[in-house]
Amino acid sequence: MEPTAIDVRRPATANCPHCGASLATEAVDDGTTIVCAACRQSFVLGSGADARRYSRKALASLVLGICSIVFWCAAGIPAIILGVLALIDIRQNKDQLKGRQAAIAGIIVGCSLGVICFPVLLGLLMPAWQALRRAK
Repeated sequence: MEPTAIDVRRPATANCPHCGASLATEAVDDGTTIVCAACRQSFVLGSGADARRYSRKALASLVLGICSIVFWCAAGIPAIILGVLALIDIRQNKDQLKGRQAAIAGIIVGCSLGVICFPVLLGLLMPAWQALRRAK
């Protein structure tokens, strides 16, 4: 009895990375070049791994959120802004971008460490400002 070969070819559907159209294809091997019927762009059918790339804005938001431990508002506010922009980009380009969790983490850390520390900074500077006003 001969061992049976396992068919490792891709299923009969693929999504175009350019326009997002769902394409019906013959079962093909990974690495096969496919031309999209909708946009006429060619792309290489990759492995079953996630081909989306991380959003740079989401990663920058996370890094700035972590940096807000030291730099407070100087890094916290940009972390929040970049996190929101990253979430918008990821929602608009679901097939091409990932990093939603990093963007949310950047927003949370930026809020908790950057924006909440602002009243602390204000409280520390208030006595110095009042002393400066009395000196005049």
